[in-house]
Amino acid sequence: MSTNVPKSYLDLARSVIDTRIGAAKGVSRDDAIFGLISCTYVYSYSALLSFCSAQLYLIWTKDHSNLRQKYPSSQSFEHLMAGPLRGIKHAVKELNIQSGIQPLHEEEPKLWQTLNEFLTNYRNFFLHPNPELFNQYVGKTSNLQWQFPSKTVSEILAYIFKNTAGEVPNWVNETSLIAHGFEIKNI
Repeated sequence: MSTNVPKSYLDLARSVIDTRIGAAKGVSRDDAIFGLISCTYVYSYSALLSFCSAQLYLIWTKDHSNLRQKYPSSQSFEHLMAGPLRGIKHAVKELNIQSGIQPLHEEEPKLWQTLNEFLTNYRNFFLHPNPELFNQYVGKTSNLQWQFPSKTVSEILAYIFKNTAGEVPNWVNETSLIAHGFEIKNI
């Protein structure tokens, strides 16, 4: 089985947002909408993290790896990703450096700012929500474009591919997964 994990996660993030939600009259769709918004954040984050991890792993395993030389206290790739490169912003920065491209935060500061907003939303609204501020979080997040998380990740991946390979694979900007929808039942 050959699986492109970042593509799979990004496809899922996009498909849940483009899903119809059917509900009987009088049945609230709020829970389903929140669930779909949270899925697009979780799977978009997973797409970016898995992409960075896979690319950094390829660099780590090369003979005379600059990445291993830079982080000599990391005895394994797992330690590197759980320690010095634990934060996704650190992983993106290091991938840019190791790939020989201008760091995203310097070359595309608006996109870096968007990444920061995406990560703040992911952490504050879905990963570690504060119950006292939950309704405020949900309101703020739902006011953004629903494609905000997947679009942010797509733009970061496009930047990396364009600057390393010269072209952006179709899957970065297009999805191959279509969801036909969910039907909410009253329980």
